[in-house]
Amino acid sequence: MLKAGEIDFAIGRMADPEMMVGLSFELLFVEPLVLVTRPGHPLAADNPPSLEVVLGFPLIVSPRGMVPRHNTESFLQLLGLRLPANVIETLSVSLARLMAQRFDYVWFVSAGAVRDDLEKGLLARLELSTDGTEEPVGLLMRSESTPSAATRELVGVIRDTAASQRGGS
Repeated sequence: MLKAGEIDFAIGRMADPEMMVGLSFELLFVEPLVLVTRPGHPLAADNPPSLEVVLGFPLIVSPRGMVPRHNTESFLQLLGLRLPANVIETLSVSLARLMAQRFDYVWFVSAGAVRDDLEKGLLARLELSTDGTEEPVGLLMRSESTPSAATRELVGVIRDTAASQRGGS
């Protein structure tokens, strides 16, 4: 839609290089993966649990080919581990949230997707270090377009908001 001119900009993760042709990407912030469960999950009592123990529980991950899945697998590989074969793969944040809240699943998810759930106590974060899993999130625009005054104003607000969030993190 962005390339076709149907929308003026998007906020998201940088795609594969061939998909980025004709687009510019401006970094707004980076977001790590986190591991979350329901409050009261058996792993929450052993915070931080070992990653080997975590992998023994049912897991929810993004499907193959998605950046969060790649980051999850790379993170585990650096530690000499890998995902078990029987993981639940879904792009649906709603489904993953529900499964993590109601059952003993552990969800590998981008921090921003569960920020509100963590603040409200609807999910619990396992305090495992996930250094190296940060994903760039930014502003995507058509390289050769001239944004309208309204678009420039809205983009300015988005930039300011992202900058204030980085400063307050």
